[in-house]
Amino acid sequence: MQRILNVGASTPVLIGLDWTALSREPREQKREMKTQLKFSGASHAILLSAGDSSAYGAGQAGRNTVSAAAWLALAVGAGRSLIVIKHLGGEEVWLCAIYKGLPLPRGDRILPRSRLLSALEDLMMAHDRSDFEFLLDGMQDAMLQEFAAFRPGSIDVLLQGTPPEQAKLVKAAGRGRLIAGLALLLLVVLGGVGYWQYRVYQEEERLRQEALKAQQQIPPDQQFMKNFLAYYAGRPRFPAVEFLDAAYKRAGKVALEQSGWRITSIDCQAATQTCTYDLVRRPFFGPLALRADQFDTLEQGMDTAKASARFDLAPKTLPAIARPMDIAAAFPSKAASSVAMLPPFQTAKDIGLAMELGAAAPIPNVSVPASPVDVQEGKWSVSGSSLAMDIVRKLDPALFYADSVTIEPGEKLSFAFAGTYLVSIGGPAPTATATGVPVATPAPPVPTAAPGAATPVAPAAMPPAAPTASPKGP
Repeated sequence: MQRILNVGASTPVLIGLDWTALSREPREQKREMKTQLKFSGASHAILLSAGDSSAYGAGQAGRNTVSAAAWLALAVGAGRSLIVIKHLGGEEVWLCAIYKGLPLPRGDRILPRSRLLSALEDLMMAHDRSDFEFLLDGMQDAMLQEFAAFRPGSIDVLLQGTPPEQAKLVKAAGRGRLIAGLALLLLVVLGGVGYWQYRVYQEEERLRQEALKAQQQIPPDQQFMKNFLAYYAGRPRFPAVEFLDAAYKRAGKVALEQSGWRITSIDCQAATQTCTYDLVRRPFFGPLALRADQFDTLEQGMDTAKASARFDLAPKTLPAIARPMDIAAAFPSKAASSVAMLPPFQTAKDIGLAMELGAAAPIPNVSVPASPVDVQEGKWSVSGSSLAMDIVRKLDPALFYADSVTIEPGEKLSFAFAGTYLVSIGGPAPTATATGVPVATPAPPVPTAAPGAATPVAPAAMPPAAPTASPKGP
């Protein structure tokens, strides 16, 4: 099944091509391409190469038609693997699987949502799931999140900076030429067959050389820009302080204890914008009721329960990117940030919190050694008492992003934050600012409970000693 889809700046692309992974031996490649054209009856085809591997896609297309899977593979780049699921409307989705820069066989398909999981499992039978990034465009699906860590994203953003002309299909020397060759064989001599085979070889070789030339002609900084835009689109970023406010507000809508069920931990993830609650039952109490104002889902056992609820948080978007230097200008420079980022973490250590600030390093499959511009990534974490919230509030929002926070309302309320930071190399860039960290900062307001009801999770006061939690809330 094939279909024309509009992406990017209303660029019509074709989805649903048949793809074949080709052998490395040139003679075998020719035979495999001819076989695919013969049995598929395709009118147009495209040959892609990544390193010493190649893939051949074929289908029915018109003049100047762009293959969506080929365009996406070129945007992703060699060495990177990505699975994208785009909602087409109704119950139909487009599944596109790219492995190390090439579309996979049966990895460019239009499917009903009911068959999506089985199609993904078939693809993973021959590949390691950990090799792939997973992206959802225009849809959400809880079952897919159980299969893999799908992130929200946009194919339009992934394709920015990659010209669609490189992904155009060309008229294939297949079925029509085979018929012409047979007619020529009947009318002339056997030498005519050799002529048409030579023409097929010329066409295939031209496609191969054009693909190799297009990949080799990309300047290093342009290749970096393409790699980074694809990487950034596949992993939404949330400034640490904004994530703290949104996650803590969501957590505060649920009481520490209600109807004999007590919360033991709350885990909030930025990628899915979801808080997951673990609860345990006290003796002599019945099942926990699902309330729409508290939880979206609830899975309940005899003595334990797991609930989840979403919160809304807009990811940080990049400014308009027209050249690699624009990427450098969008992030604080590594040289200026190396000292400015230290004060909050020094304070965290001084007040007894556990902390980590990893060194920034090149991003795999994004950084290009010869490029004068680069963006590097480092990891950070802060955990301990509720004073950890003060540290996170003082992190520079232009530099630090949060991935998760785990809240444990035990005898003492504890927090564990984790995230990343991005810094640029090359070109003018804004600098991070050094900040002091006060011992106390007011936390966001949370709802109060009615008399006699359980008290919602509320931010603890911030004296020098960490507060304690009670059945009435922290």
